[in-house]
Amino acid sequence: MKISETIKERLLLGLIAAILGSIGWLATSIAKDAVEPFLKSVLPAINNKTLLLLCLMLFLVILILGTWVAFLLWGDKSERERKHYRFDQTTGTYVHKTEPQQRACASCWQDGVRPLKIHQSGWWCLKCNKYFEDPARIVKTAPPGSHISGRAIV
Repeated sequence: MKISETIKERLLLGLIAAILGSIGWLATSIAKDAVEPFLKSVLPAINNKTLLLLCLMLFLVILILGTWVAFLLWGDKSERERKHYRFDQTTGTYVHKTEPQQRACASCWQDGVRPLKIHQSGWWCLKCNKYFEDPARIVKTAPPGSHISGRAIV
């Protein structure tokens, strides 16, 4: 039975989350037992306003770190899209690995994946207005005075 790559990645992430959760639970239970005598003697000496400010600062630090981790995991969607493309040296474009007819502009690559519009003899980027010729689709100009005017695909 074959398991797809996305399922493998999610299972691995689930396993890592379960292990880290178990380690966290163990660490908090040990810390609770170790800190309890300290808190019983020191906590009554701390002012309620000071304790509230410490809790608020802790909450803000956790919120900032959580936002940072969320951005690292899910923030850059263009990077996830780029993994599905490979560079085609002959045309100078990026080709989708599973859908070869779908191409992306190499000039706009840093801004994110920009699909190219299929043209008669290549591809056209609508963002940067750059044209990429396809060597497989040769276009020749008809000789002057022939019955074919303009360019024709041979």
